[in-house]
Amino acid sequence: MPSPLGDLSSLVWGKSLKSLILTIFCSVFILFLFPVQTQASTIRVSGFNSSRNPAPLTGFTPNSHFEDDPSADLRNTLLNQANFGTNGIVSCSVELKPFISTISAGSLVENGQKKFEMFFAGLSNSDLTDEEGDELAAFIRAGGIVYISGGGYSDYQGLGLPGLNGSRFNPLFSSLGISDRFPEEEVVDFYFCGSSSVPVGTPVTTGPFGAVDPLGHGTFNPINTLTLQSVATGFNELCFIGMSLENSMPTLSENSGDYNRTILAEGKFNEGYLSVSGEPFYVYTEYDENRRNYFLNLFALACSGGSGDQPPAPFLDLPWDYRAKGLSFSEAALAIGSYFDHEYPFLDVGSALSEPDEAKDSVTSFRGDFRNRNIRYSDHDGYDWLGPAKVNNGDPVLAAASGVAQFFKADKNNPACGSLACGNVVVIDHGNGYQTRYYHLQDNDPISQSFTTPRYVNQGEVIGKVGSTGRLSAPHIHFSVIQDKNGNGNFNDDRPDGLTDPFGWQSKEPDPWPTYTFTYKGIQRTGSKSYYLWTKAIESLSGELTSNAGFFRLGRFGLSFPERSTSEPLTVDMQYSPTTAISESFEVVGSGFYLNVIDASGNPINTFPKNFTLTIDFNDFDVNNFKTDSISIYSSSDGVSWVKEDTQVDFENKVATAVLNHASYFALFGEKKDMTPPTTTIQFSGSEGQSGWFRSNVQVTLNVDDNEGNAGVYYTGYKLDDSYFKEYKGPFIVSDEGEHRLEFYSVDSYENVEDVKVITFNIDKTLPEAKIKFSPGKLDTEVLGIDENISDVIFEKGKESARDTFILKDKAGNILKLVGKFKLAEKTDLFSVEEVRYGENGAISLGKNLFMTHYNFGQKSQSLERLSQSWSDDNDALLKIIYDGEKDESQVFRKDGEIWDRDIVQGMALLYIKTNNGKLEFGYE
Repeated sequence: MPSPLGDLSSLVWGKSLKSLILTIFCSVFILFLFPVQTQASTIRVSGFNSSRNPAPLTGFTPNSHFEDDPSADLRNTLLNQANFGTNGIVSCSVELKPFISTISAGSLVENGQKKFEMFFAGLSNSDLTDEEGDELAAFIRAGGIVYISGGGYSDYQGLGLPGLNGSRFNPLFSSLGISDRFPEEEVVDFYFCGSSSVPVGTPVTTGPFGAVDPLGHGTFNPINTLTLQSVATGFNELCFIGMSLENSMPTLSENSGDYNRTILAEGKFNEGYLSVSGEPFYVYTEYDENRRNYFLNLFALACSGGSGDQPPAPFLDLPWDYRAKGLSFSEAALAIGSYFDHEYPFLDVGSALSEPDEAKDSVTSFRGDFRNRNIRYSDHDGYDWLGPAKVNNGDPVLAAASGVAQFFKADKNNPACGSLACGNVVVIDHGNGYQTRYYHLQDNDPISQSFTTPRYVNQGEVIGKVGSTGRLSAPHIHFSVIQDKNGNGNFNDDRPDGLTDPFGWQSKEPDPWPTYTFTYKGIQRTGSKSYYLWTKAIESLSGELTSNAGFFRLGRFGLSFPERSTSEPLTVDMQYSPTTAISESFEVVGSGFYLNVIDASGNPINTFPKNFTLTIDFNDFDVNNFKTDSISIYSSSDGVSWVKEDTQVDFENKVATAVLNHASYFALFGEKKDMTPPTTTIQFSGSEGQSGWFRSNVQVTLNVDDNEGNAGVYYTGYKLDDSYFKEYKGPFIVSDEGEHRLEFYSVDSYENVEDVKVITFNIDKTLPEAKIKFSPGKLDTEVLGIDENISDVIFEKGKESARDTFILKDKAGNILKLVGKFKLAEKTDLFSVEEVRYGENGAISLGKNLFMTHYNFGQKSQSLERLSQSWSDDNDALLKIIYDGEKDESQVFRKDGEIWDRDIVQGMALLYIKTNNGKLEFGYE
């Protein structure tokens, strides 16, 4: 769920020259690490000319397909300085360079540097050569942007534009090393088909010229894409499909079973970008604002000299010393306790935003497993690492990258997150538009608190200790990354839309977060695009499997294939996959991996004619918390649903082995021995009155029973009143008066977390005071406790000539005694308070005093006709009140020195005396 952090680079480092030099040095050092990328002033554009493209962006020549220049509107819009110019929507100007009919090696890229920002290929009426495909691919990888169109035309039944089908550009896909293609001679004929699907969010469809809505389209050639992102599909109305490879009449799309086809796709390669459409959307763009904006956004990408969506250089390492724990980066990084939720990561703003009911209790992770309910936890805005990653309470937390660090103490108005939930926080501004955040750090740690004044830290420097302050949980590292989307140096105004996933988005399906639009604090926002920001890659392996057998090892995972496992060479890919769980009781030992085997044509091989052997080494992992007979290798086709495999486990050498015949996800799982959380009880020490009421300071002791399994108590947390959860390290004293609410829980070494228990108690160390006054309802003088916590007022009549006593007791057991002569007659009451006694303190003697009341009833009305009240102290009358029932008014006589003042008060005025710290005060009300 906050006040802005402000520009950290402008923080005052001190007035001394030494501090000034340090500030300048740090600023220069940050700039050296993360140089500012300047924008290109000109977008240089080339492309195919009219001899190659019947609808070029410039140099149009009338032809048999187009009599008028179909690209004029787009060209003029690009050259309009209000759109592209110093003061335009995009600051770069568009410069149209000579368009060409052929591409040769070196014509687009020279010495690794691109000669243009964009190559606008458009349609093509002849196939690319291999050389042209290679040069275009090199141009894209050098940061260039390429647009191509399949045209959607074929010779089928003599319809459309002969020869202008999308397969002309397939050599480019081949040069890029991807399997995407335009289907040979497959075309959608032959009349207007309607509108596409709503385009997914990409840098082009959500660019500076506005979001692109469904695109109207007609004839198109669909795109078969596995690598490029499918941005839009067509169509949503009936139209004809003609398959020129089939000698049959066109069929209605609703009956073809193959009508929801990709017609717009995009892809990023190195620093460049490729846009592919199934028909030339750029022609006659004045008829369709969405098509117009699509191409304006596409050109806008080139203003930065690259894709416009250029990812930052990876700069992060994990925020704990995983190497010292015996883990590789891959094992540690993927031992995830809680994931970044790519659908609604709203935890950072608490209840201000909420996810819909259908998405609750589910997570969409960077793998693209939509609404997975087997991983934690819904609406999370970062990553948690704990036990499986060997992150323990009190371990050092390290800076994931260099930058300026600042500490924020846990507070309900915490400037970093706006609530108590995040506990103690350190944030680091890395000077590259990103900030990392480290929540729940331990209390009273001098290391983290040393950053109260911001200062520069190096990557790997200790910035605090693992704790659990703020929120109910086991101790862990909460790590999140936020992007300064508006570049103003203030990261708080980019919450939550600037929150991003350092693992990027690793699915072919569209990432829901950067396409989600919402309003927060009166501003319409979309989520931030996620990039892979770790400096180390998740380990993978790729090797060739032949008929001569093969052995492959990825970290602790080994595969052994026997001879004649295949008759043709296959590619074996192994990649680490994140930790997961089968259920609450079955957990993975370490991480898993994904096995993918493909043939020479890129087709997946799911089963094998001969079994292969999988071994998993678990020497680096403690399996004592698992039931021995439950440890087994499991497989999964989707990484979500798991099937147990027949497994041999060698506990002496800590190796598990399974004989298998299929490719899928694999992991080693075990059932936890102990699923029962510990039980925490509370013990109070202090002077207690009624249950839960104390008249002294209270010592609180929490006792924990670990129940069966005896894993041992790992952590006990507590939260007092409006504070935050912190670690219980021993008995503590509560001294403030009032009602207190204590919440507490414990976690055992198997990370079973107890439900929070809540207990309230009261401290009342204030001794009671008393008030004496006449009660018209009871027609008697009564003694009342001024303290609202008074529980008892007891009258003890003295025997014979002994004095009487009123005892006032509150709920905490505090006592006040009034000792004197208290006569309650039928119409006359006489009260003389001779001494007061507070608790066990000695008696406080008072002078002679008398409180007297007398009343009469009317003979006819039988109601109170007259009430006389008086108070005298040391035999000196000080206050008299006479009430006249017939007039319903009171005459009040107050003595001031030797003079009596008289006032008339409407209604019945009641005289009172009250104790105050051993003295008697009087008045009326």
